[in-house]
Amino acid sequence: MYKGAIMSNKIEISRKIEELSQHENNRVSALKSLQSQFENEVLETAKGMKPKIKKMNLSDANEIVSMEVQQKILAPYKEKADKLNQELDITIKQLEDELTSLCDNYKFPDDMGDTWSLYRSSSTYIYATQAWGAKSYARGALQSSLQHLVSLGLDTEVKWISNGCDPHWGIESGTYELWVRGDSTDVEIAKWKPGLTLKQTIKAMEKIGVNPRVYYPFLPYND
Repeated sequence: MYKGAIMSNKIEISRKIEELSQHENNRVSALKSLQSQFENEVLETAKGMKPKIKKMNLSDANEIVSMEVQQKILAPYKEKADKLNQELDITIKQLEDELTSLCDNYKFPDDMGDTWSLYRSSSTYIYATQAWGAKSYARGALQSSLQHLVSLGLDTEVKWISNGCDPHWGIESGTYELWVRGDSTDVEIAKWKPGLTLKQTIKAMEKIGVNPRVYYPFLPYND
């Protein structure tokens, strides 16, 4: 594929990703607005019921306005929220399908340039219950992503950022960062491409000596 065609496809993917993000942001903003309108109406209803109370907050209003009345106030806002979600779900699903197809067919160029971007990070704090093994499990959490990027032919680097050792136990804490050669759009494209299967992920974790059940406690104990 010619370099110009690759760049054109990448620009189209970047536009779709931005459009998808905008729709998600619009959903959050619209739902927050509806929530605020509902709360204001509850507050105004409470003020009408208890006009002698000069300073009233939402907690006070919730004590004054019965749940039955609040449910009646909520009904039209819930209807609007449901309609909004249904419409956005359709739009977002269409965009996600388009992105999946575009990213599946996208071929990374041989020359990825000199830019490096953060792909994922994993902290020992998440695996503190593993005590002295926390560092290994923080590193293991990146293994499937690492193999995924390598399978795409991308250059990777894992960095360890230490926060020092616990003075009592001597356990080192910190964060592992997985970096990939490419820009932020390359990162998103890689994330949209099919990754490792659960079976492949388990094998990748077992290969570096970590127990997959720490990450996936639902795994059966029979082979």
